[in-house]
Amino acid sequence: MIRSRAGVTAFLLLVAVSTRGEAQYVQQGLAPHTHREESTRLESSQAESASAGTIGVRMFTALLGWAPGAYAGALIAYNAFPRHPCGCDDPGLDQTLRGIVIGGAAGAGLGAALPGLESHCSFLQRLGLSALGSAAGSGLAMTVRGGGRLIAVPLFSISGAALAELGC
Repeated sequence: MIRSRAGVTAFLLLVAVSTRGEAQYVQQGLAPHTHREESTRLESSQAESASAGTIGVRMFTALLGWAPGAYAGALIAYNAFPRHPCGCDDPGLDQTLRGIVIGGAAGAGLGAALPGLESHCSFLQRLGLSALGSAAGSGLAMTVRGGGRLIAVPLFSISGAALAELGC
């Protein structure tokens, strides 16, 4: 259950990014139930199967990008952000975890955008969409309570990056 304003915003952003409306072109003078309609159905089913394969490839490349991004983010955050004296075992753990989330989201976005896969979108368009999707997924995963975040953050980040490019 989403309990914060940031969680609601992240969820709405994920939904907005992952659902893009497509306009339909209707040729004038065509009668309904023509041969053109049957070929359109066939093309549509082929596009759906290609889309499922594309999502799988993008999720895999997002996973490949998430791991080094999380590692780099953890290293940068641990060494760059100030630590507060807390009297705990590892005063830099909080910074490291934040770095993992941010770096992993950036890596997943880049990983999902890298393969072209016959997309009509440019690399920068794919990168922008996947970065927004990954950030929204990470933000949504942060609303999960307890230890579920350990699984939700990478899963939502990777899924958001891949699903955000459905229109490409």
